[in-house]
Amino acid sequence: MKATEVVQRTMTSSPARVSLTAAILTATLVASAPATASFYEEAFQDAATGGIACYARSYDAAHLRANSKQRVTFIAFKVSARKADGSANRPGDFEGTLGLRVRNRQELYVKSAYCKPDRSAARCGLESDGGEIRLQAGNDGSLRIDTAGGEIRIEGARDFLEVGGKQSDDNVFRLTRSQADACGELE
Repeated sequence: MKATEVVQRTMTSSPARVSLTAAILTATLVASAPATASFYEEAFQDAATGGIACYARSYDAAHLRANSKQRVTFIAFKVSARKADGSANRPGDFEGTLGLRVRNRQELYVKSAYCKPDRSAARCGLESDGGEIRLQAGNDGSLRIDTAGGEIRIEGARDFLEVGGKQSDDNVFRLTRSQADACGELE
């Protein structure tokens, strides 16, 4: 029986039969949809299996010359199997750590990120009113981080760092999947 015949029959059937037919059609469509991994499981597979997922990028002198408004020289994002409180990171609620270095400063600025995924991305609030970042997995295994249209703020050991915003080249970053030691300083 074709779907159009099912619809025509249900239009002339009792309300109970219409509800039952709709439920069967919905269940059939859901069951036939391909299963997909969650954003967390896909992007942070190493953390999901008990390890550390690390994405990092260092910008070379040529890139920084071509992007004179960009201050960030190094950026990394790490997700471990466990949150700071010892509970497990989960696909629906996870914590990560963001680290940045900028021009003319040696310090690594580090901030905790509290993330909630939605399908193919996640929104992360940075600790202590540090702003918001969005994470999105790239088709090539990369991780795209953007500042959600605003500035992010990170307190360092000696000063306070703000990056991003309308006049900045520090709004979107594409990080590559890296070995855990590339994120070793993000503690």
